[in-house]
Amino acid sequence: MKKYIILVVITILLIISGCNSKPKNTNETKIVTTIYPIKLITNQIYPSVTCHSLIDGAVSPHHFSPKPSDIIKINNSDMIIKIGGSFDMWVDEIISKNNIDIEMIDLINKLDFKKDSNPHIWLSFRNTKLIADTLYKTINKKYPSTGDKNKENINKFKKKISTIQNKWLKKFNNLKNNKIMLYHPAWEILLKELNVNITGIIKKNPQKKLTLKEMKKIIKKIKSSNTKLIIGEIQHQDQILKTIQKETNVKVVYLNAIGSQKFTTYENFLKYNLNEIYYELKK
Repeated sequence: MKKYIILVVITILLIISGCNSKPKNTNETKIVTTIYPIKLITNQIYPSVTCHSLIDGAVSPHHFSPKPSDIIKINNSDMIIKIGGSFDMWVDEIISKNNIDIEMIDLINKLDFKKDSNPHIWLSFRNTKLIADTLYKTINKKYPSTGDKNKENINKFKKKISTIQNKWLKKFNNLKNNKIMLYHPAWEILLKELNVNITGIIKKNPQKKLTLKEMKKIIKKIKSSNTKLIIGEIQHQDQILKTIQKETNVKVVYLNAIGSQKFTTYENFLKYNLNEIYYELKK
């Protein structure tokens, strides 16, 4: 009964929104992204585009549950950009169940990633530049009027990403100990690009419960490898990290892989997280 009431409310809101929304032939371009970092990249290349992110802050993309307002945002938009693969499959269900007619960009498919590879493609210097290129080509194709006026924006953006990579590569290379263990593989690609020594990953699947044997093995690995820091995520507050920290006396730093509205640019989002890691490794 409760689910029925929710569906009725969503349907009414969609009807009201459809009546009050601007017609599809308006000059305003509206885009929805599933996560906040992709919104930041989109807006830096296309500052005139109205772009909304469905997720930001401490919400896990794997367990996101859309609100009626999220469905309305999708319904009133021209395009939705998702990561793809199994990362944000829920968006397909939203569109299908609500019969929403919208163009979808699946970044993992566009960039020709393997389905079993790390889906956190926005946490990578190389992949971020590829994402920017993909967004530029796709959005220009759908909206030719945007044209080359945004070409300068994408070139500036990619140059900034390269500058950030070079800067942080030098900083991490100069550390006496840059050994890190990850709770989850979100930051694996980016940290490898910075030559950071990743000694292991505690949980490749956050939903998996570790056995006592696996727990002992991880603790032993942290101690034997001289791991300096453990990277957790604010989206996955797992009690196991407190146990590991207590047993190993290794600091746990919680990063934000999804971003939030406090970040006005993708570069700021990236710098904030990298600084959190570097600050602890430098001690």
